Amino acid sequence: MIAWTLIQLACLCGSYQGDSWAQIWTELETLRNGKTSAAEAGVLRGHLGDALLEGTGGPRAELLRASLEALSGRDVSSAAEGLASLDPSPFSARELWFLGDLMPMGAERGRIVLAALETATPLADWQALLAWNVAVDEARALRFEQTALPIQLRLHERYQAGWSAEDLALTYKSLGRWKAADDVLAGAIDKERAERRQPAALWERRGILALGFGDETAARDYLGLALAHGSDDAGLLLSRLDLIAASAEDARRGYQALVFGRPPPDWAWRGWGMALLPPPFAEPATMNRLLPGK
Repeated sequence: MIAWTLIQLACLCGSYQGDSWAQIWTELETLRNGKTSAAEAGVLRGHLGDALLEGTGGPRAELLRASLEALSGRDVSSAAEGLASLDPSPFSARELWFLGDLMPMGAERGRIVLAALETATPLADWQALLAWNVAVDEARALRFEQTALPIQLRLHERYQAGWSAEDLALTYKSLGRWKAADDVLAGAIDKERAERRQPAALWERRGILALGFGDETAARDYLGLALAHGSDDAGLLLSRLDLIAASAEDARRGYQALVFGRPPPDWAWRGWGMALLPPPFAEPATMNRLLPGK
């Protein structure tokens, strides 16, 4: 593998006089993916360093320099913010991934990653993870409409996965858009079932969503389906609903079924103990009442 890398680089050494940025970014992507050996990474770093020395400078060269420094563990957030402030931006969507990777948390990083997602190019693992993390940070900052939702929409369009559906539905829920959230989860469930998988986690999320919007009947239906497909958490939620509704016997049966798990799920023992307590305002038990014939 090292020999093949060296041969490829040797063939490209003379090509930096022309439009060589596509090859430079390919090498940097390979380095950023983190799937090369230490020796191969050293070869790539050396070659990209040579490209910097032989180049003419400019924003792309500064982006490459900052990316190499970041891979060496240096803080390059100030340099990244300077590059992000250039107006108009000199960077392509492919180059924006590197810039977004260097940016500190904030609205500008969200904007850059969103712009990078506009192309239909398949994402490398590090790019998908970056987009996912940025969407989470933007949601925590309550920038739902501006960046979190658009990023999650684009990720779900690309992957159509359970994780992308759950993230998107959670953001819709935060925006009060119950129907949109439910539609996303329903579509993900249909896809999983069509592929002969049992989407217990998605049924559970759909049940929690319905419960959050006040539809307990639908919530119990969805949680029941999740429980039927093996979700212990759904069983805990259903038993808790029974306990809240003062259906102590139903809650007791639900919790009791869970305490025999190996290991039992969190709160199963606690819930069962709560279900064993007498109802409020019940008369206290005495020895006289417990003795036969009393």
